Amino acid sequence: MDAFINHKFSFPISVINKAGRLCCALLFLLISSTAGAKEPVLIGIDAEFGLQNSTSAQAIELGARTAIEEINAAGGVLGGRQLQLVKRDNRSIPARGVQNLQELAAMPDLVAVLGGRFSPVILEQLPLIKS
Repeated sequence: MDAFINHKFSFPISVINKAGRLCCALLFLLISSTAGAKEPVLIGIDAEFGLQNSTSAQAIELGARTAIEEINAAGGVLGGRQLQLVKRDNRSIPARGVQNLQELAAMPDLVAVLGGRFSPVILEQLPLIKS
């Protein structure tokens, strides 16, 4: 335990400050833009559901659905809004993963996207994620 407490991270303060300001701004926008609305808050998942010998996408989905069910049963988020999972299958094809991410990003109530374990898809999505 002490090894974790004494570990020093080498993140520049400017990066931490920018990330903190971005998180606060996004939270403010999310809360202010959804005041009074009862539409579900969307969480996307883009993973390789079509692979026959892999169950990692299904495991990620199961974990997300379990958490969403628990949160919704406890009253949801942001004044009672329910969470809803939006699923996309990239079939381990990088171009399809980019297309899926573009579709998910266009959804107005989407607040997060979970990814699968297939690195080529994630690597191809990185420029879009960063923009």
